[in-house]
Amino acid sequence: MFSVRASDLSEVFPEFVAPHVDEESWFSVNAMHLPARRQAQRSPIEPRFPAACWGTERLRWLTACYIDLDCYKLGLSVGQCIGICIDAQDRGVIPPASMFTRSGRGVWLFWFLRDDDDADERSPVRAWPEKISTYRRIERQLVRRFGSLGADAGASDPARITRVPGSMHRITGARVHYWIQADRQGRPFSYRLDELAVKLGVRPTKYPTSIAQVFNPQHVERAKKGYKALHRQRLEKMLNLISLRGTIREGCRNRATLILASLLDRNGVDEAELIESVRNFGRIQCSPPLTEAEIDAAIRKRKGYRQFGNHTIAGWLKITPAESAIVGWPAEGTLPEEADTELRNRGDRRTTRRELVRGFVTNPDRHGPAVPTIRQIVEYVEGMMGDAPSPRTIQSDLVALGIANPRGRRTRQDEGPGLLPDLD
Repeated sequence: MFSVRASDLSEVFPEFVAPHVDEESWFSVNAMHLPARRQAQRSPIEPRFPAACWGTERLRWLTACYIDLDCYKLGLSVGQCIGICIDAQDRGVIPPASMFTRSGRGVWLFWFLRDDDDADERSPVRAWPEKISTYRRIERQLVRRFGSLGADAGASDPARITRVPGSMHRITGARVHYWIQADRQGRPFSYRLDELAVKLGVRPTKYPTSIAQVFNPQHVERAKKGYKALHRQRLEKMLNLISLRGTIREGCRNRATLILASLLDRNGVDEAELIESVRNFGRIQCSPPLTEAEIDAAIRKRKGYRQFGNHTIAGWLKITPAESAIVGWPAEGTLPEEADTELRNRGDRRTTRRELVRGFVTNPDRHGPAVPTIRQIVEYVEGMMGDAPSPRTIQSDLVALGIANPRGRRTRQDEGPGLLPDLD
């Protein structure tokens, strides 16, 4: 219908949305960036607002993670599905959902996101690349966790839209309802993105800093050699796949052309040769052939796609298990759970440990009314991660998190000559 700022929703809903509640209406779960040219285009339905605009490339803010449960396909009622979810919350299998939505035939669960520890502010999370990566890992993990309740594996992208509460589901004739779950302070549950990831057993994405590479020439040289080898191997695999298929058919032609252009560029192919090769590929080896505009778009965008994960390539090129065995790339849809949950390095473990420390210290339900000791924190982290950090490590974590030492330092009192100090 139109694009609208979140701050203007209170004016829009009573005035404009109310007359449309009997129609099927959707809104984007996360917030988009509206470029200037789109702001100039007026909505044909409500001209005082800009035209509708959404898509992954437009993401600006991450406001909630979600899962779409098609429980009706399993013969479960909405009440049964919600009851199972609440039982899972009570057992600690999933963190408490912020909101349930009855979408007509199924159920959606939402976990509200905030950018900092101030639950009252609930400012959204900026959609930086590493945040989007963590978001996608969380979504894939939710699909795994809720597989037995009919989780829609196709509904996991951050640009997803969902039905407006109060609108009508045309097929079922049912209204879209929602329920908010509140904590002990009466506020809807909300989570930091990394916090939610840790609670679901997901490894948060943290891009490494490039400072060490800038000041260490040997490290730079090693990285260049490693990347050169990687890009050379990937280009070889790409050419093998093209040779194996003969032609690239509709469904992955544009992305295959983009990957080829990017890999040629990363391998230092002369620009004139690159352009000629990509044009020949798009015209001859794509079926049906790409248009000149589509080929030019791939050539123009190649520098914006500098890195691809192997599973991303597998999905974009729709690689089959038989092709995977020949080419060496994984098959489509084979991303293992370990890719999202395994703690691969010291940075991953530090991020996870600090989220656990933050959650334990700030949650009296875990340690009782008394302020927890360093020893209690160590034991909690050991139980969650399998090994015990040192007290000094926990103290460093508290400093990094901006949390005061729960009980501070105890100073020994001089009891005078002839008296032993009180040993803790």
